[in-house]
Amino acid sequence: MTNTWRKLYSKIIDWQWYKNPNTCHLFIHCILKARKEESKWQGIVIPKNSFITSLNHLSNETGLTIREVRTALKNLSKCDKELTIKTTNRYTIITVENLHIYQSKNLEEKTKNDMQAVMLTTTSKECKKHVSNNKTKDKKLYGEFSNVKLTEEEYSKLLAIYESEKRLKQGVEILSTYLASKGDKYKNHYAVLGKHNWVYNKVNQTSPVRLGENYNAFI
Repeated sequence: MTNTWRKLYSKIIDWQWYKNPNTCHLFIHCILKARKEESKWQGIVIPKNSFITSLNHLSNETGLTIREVRTALKNLSKCDKELTIKTTNRYTIITVENLHIYQSKNLEEKTKNDMQAVMLTTTSKECKKHVSNNKTKDKKLYGEFSNVKLTEEEYSKLLAIYESEKRLKQGVEILSTYLASKGDKYKNHYAVLGKHNWVYNKVNQTSPVRLGENYNAFI
């Protein structure tokens, strides 16, 4: 059976068989089983709003005894005219009268759209998380306090900018000390260490560099 949707109005609580658990249970089961389009089974034409079954099948599917199934079918077909039942020695075809009342195309489309929206949102979040995780994994920690984050590519570029390993390490230590004492407010440590930024300017001062001096003058 293909996936489909059925709607059920709250006014069913006023239905005469609502408080009869077996009859109510079987009726809802029939609503869910019935196909809205005409179909065929082993050469047998099954009308729209119907399905082919047997007492044994209904018993197995609902958990009711065969006697309880018979009684419920009698209530629904003879007393309430909710179902039309055609029985042969091989099978039973049950038709749900007014099945269209329980159809909801708008509900089906809305639910499908909602599910697609949820899937797109979830996929987008997962992609962003994956990209974020990859960026974090690629970065290595530098400095005395292991808090300066750079990829190998960024470190190589900075090495070219600072023109020596010693000068670059000096810059990294300045930033590391600053972050440890002031807190990390920077999104990109590579940019902070870049040319003409305050760390770069501090390393290139003519006077000797003293860690911990007035960093705020350069930010």
